[in-house]
Amino acid sequence: MYTAYATDTFLLKRDVNEETLRELTTCFADRAFLVQPFISNIHTEGEYSLFYMGGEYSHCIQKTPRTGDFRVQEEYGSEIVRVDPEDHLLGIADKVSAKIQPRPVYCRSDYVRDERGDFLLMELELIEPSLYLRMDNTAPRRFANVLDRHVRRQTNRLT
Repeated sequence: MYTAYATDTFLLKRDVNEETLRELTTCFADRAFLVQPFISNIHTEGEYSLFYMGGEYSHCIQKTPRTGDFRVQEEYGSEIVRVDPEDHLLGIADKVSAKIQPRPVYCRSDYVRDERGDFLLMELELIEPSLYLRMDNTAPRRFANVLDRHVRRQTNRLT
C-alpha cells in the first residue's frame, strides 16, 4: 500500500549522485513510479486545485510550499488558501472535467503555471482526493447533495 502526500517524492537534478541513485533504486525496486519535469513556478506561485461535484465547478484553492521546499501538501508546511480562479484557468479546468466519462461524482484537478504563463494539468484526482471542503463554506452542502443524488440514482437502478 502506498500513501499520498508527496511520500517518496524526490526533486532531482540531471546528474544524480551514487547515494541518491541507491536510494531511488531501493525505494522503487518493486513498484511503479512517475517521473515528470519540475516547473520552477511551484516554488513561488504553487499549485491550484479546482474541485468539481456532479460535473459542476465547486471551489478552488492555491497551495504554496513553505520557503525552501517544493511540496505543496499541508503536511509539509505549505500555505493553503481559497481563491477565485482566473477565467483562463477555470476554462481549462472546465474542459478537462467535461472530458471525463462517465462523469464522476467528484474530482479534483491540479494545475501549475509554466514559465510562459500557461496552466499545465499536473494531476487529475478521481479516487479519494482531498476535497478541502473546509475551504469553502458552501462546499460541504454541495458535496452532500451531489452524493445523495448519486446514491439515489444508483439505488433506483437496483430496484
